[in-house]
Amino acid sequence: MKQILIFLILLAAYYLARSQNQITRCEYWVDNNYSARISPAVTPSATCNFTSAIDYSGLSSGVHVFNIRFRQTDGKWSSVLNKMFVKPPPGTIADNNISRYEYWIDNAYTSRISQAVTPTGNYSFLSGINLNSLSEGTHAFNIRFRQSDGKWGSVLSQMFVKWPVNAGGDYNITRYEYWLDNAYAAKVSQAVTPSSTFSFVSGINCGSLSTGAHIFNIRFRQSNGSWSSTLSQMFCKSPPANGGDNSITTYEYWMDNAFSARVAQAVTPVSGYSFISGINCSSLSVGVHVFNIRFRQTDGSWSSVLSKMFVKPPPMTISPGTISRYEYWFNDGYAGRAIVNTPAQQIWTTDDILAIDTMSYLINTFHSRYRDNYGNWTYVDQQFYSLGLDISLFLQGLYENGPGAMRKAQNESGDNFTGTIADTVTIEIRESLSPYHALLVYHGVELNTDGCCHVEGVGTSMLNIPLANNSLYHIVVKHRNSIETWSRATQLSAQASFNFTNAASKAYGNNLILSGGKYLIYGGDVNQDGLVDSGDMIPVDNQSFIFGTGYMSCDTNGDGLIDSGDMIIVDNNAFNFVTSITP
Repeated sequence: MKQILIFLILLAAYYLARSQNQITRCEYWVDNNYSARISPAVTPSATCNFTSAIDYSGLSSGVHVFNIRFRQTDGKWSSVLNKMFVKPPPGTIADNNISRYEYWIDNAYTSRISQAVTPTGNYSFLSGINLNSLSEGTHAFNIRFRQSDGKWGSVLSQMFVKWPVNAGGDYNITRYEYWLDNAYAAKVSQAVTPSSTFSFVSGINCGSLSTGAHIFNIRFRQSNGSWSSTLSQMFCKSPPANGGDNSITTYEYWMDNAFSARVAQAVTPVSGYSFISGINCSSLSVGVHVFNIRFRQTDGSWSSVLSKMFVKPPPMTISPGTISRYEYWFNDGYAGRAIVNTPAQQIWTTDDILAIDTMSYLINTFHSRYRDNYGNWTYVDQQFYSLGLDISLFLQGLYENGPGAMRKAQNESGDNFTGTIADTVTIEIRESLSPYHALLVYHGVELNTDGCCHVEGVGTSMLNIPLANNSLYHIVVKHRNSIETWSRATQLSAQASFNFTNAASKAYGNNLILSGGKYLIYGGDVNQDGLVDSGDMIPVDNQSFIFGTGYMSCDTNGDGLIDSGDMIIVDNNAFNFVTSITP
């Protein structure tokens, strides 16, 4: 019987939400075409099973991306869920098992390794690969599988990096620190036994967090004092459950909207369950479909539905094509695109290195397309950001008029930071359009005594999907005891700079204080509530009474001692009703 096997490993570890927030709306779009998004009506519910036929007739053949997000009763949107899919040209697929695979590195197809396997409907590739002869740097691993009728599947490629051999020095991990959301000031820091690798396994107290989505951030320090980049992971704190034994006892799955034809199966009660099963798809039509599955607990409640898109390709009526040309360009530069003619072959891997540090925009789109010998083109668009930003700013609490520079923040025994680092700040890049989404967030940015700090990054994912191709952004500066300060809307490119110190108008609402010819960011917001008032004076006064010392948020002038010098900053700014000014 003709059958397509779907191999799924779904870890059914979940929490059932029982909160007042319900899903009230969803919207979806294809590729980067957010302006053409579809917003179907949704009946308010704690869970939403999105099963809908989607018209892809207007899409070109090739790779595309389906995007969807959901909105709660409180108006907050979920993160965007993305899934790549292929709209295939007319073709064929028969009932064939996998009988062979072959793999190669980069473009070295002639040196491929080919291996026959016992015919099977699905195959897991687990093999050690000798990479000793590869040069240091970025490479591509390529693999494809052949069916018993002799036809090959598409090539699966994965980029990887071969690191250089350590030329000397001790680069062991000696410390880590982590924090939740933007609460870097409340970070937890822990020294560890120096080691080249470290597995972070720790219980984290989330009791004080509100119900909903949060971000866990962690970074590691080497023995030479340098910190790794920050690793961030979103997670959801669910409302309290009713308790009791909530093992998985049953699952059920169905295709598309055919819930009435679902397949239900009882399982031995277990807290985690892996679903591995062959599924008969012979009765499905050619095209895009959705596989849906959900799990039931001992208390009878069901999990939210997990859905996975897949394509059932049509029968092939033509012989396999060969790639003959590809071309690529950035943003709107189609007229200046690079055109490359290739030898006629079914497989082509390119490892061209393209410069992106001179882009005119912060957010850019890389376009590429490939043509086969039948004249058909496939399109792949990839959005990415490239940023190298130099910022100049002075903090009121640390600034000294005489030298025109900042002091180094102190702790109970001296300088809290090495070298010329005065303190650290958090830098956010936000959209200039409401609701002013945070696109990039950099914690622990080192601020030098001369007021200079630098952030940079290149990547393909942001905290939020940009609402429009807008070239104006706000730079937001946050500090442990200073007023959150937004820049005026400004242009950002791959290489940019911004100076808060030379004009009050550089801050949104002119929210800077002039001192010694320089404009400074207001200090004294000890409790970080966006205004300087008695709520900031009370903790400073309490610490002063007990002669508090150290690197503390109450130390508004950064001298390591909580005393009248800190009270003066808070008192003056409270008298002048200093607050954060935001769009």
